[in-house]
Amino acid sequence: MGRIVTQLQVGSAIAVALFLITMMVVSRALAPIQPLSQAMTKIESGGYDTRVKPDGPPELAAICTKLNHLAAALGDAVDDKRRLAERVVSLQDVERRRSHGNCMMSSDPIFSRCAPTPVP
Repeated sequence: MGRIVTQLQVGSAIAVALFLITMMVVSRALAPIQPLSQAMTKIESGGYDTRVKPDGPPELAAICTKLNHLAAALGDAVDDKRRLAERVVSLQDVERRRSHGNCMMSSDPIFSRCAPTPVP
């Protein structure tokens, strides 16, 4: 009976050691993913200027590079959207003024086209 207990203790010790070694190996393997995850969180919250250093295995470095390109493209798209919204508001203001007989001259050809005002 004592021999079985000893074998169980040795088996348990080996299992715990293997578990700890596995955890250490997995932790080291996943360590390069942590900065990538943090960068994705920043980009998600609007930090489109966030960049990740392409580091680690070639596959992970490729993912980092693609994430950097994605962040830049998203930042550009958000800037374009903002400029377009500003332009739409400006055009709406011009159209509103036109409909009330006021015409505003501008260096932009779209803004400088005014309907003739009626003569009383």
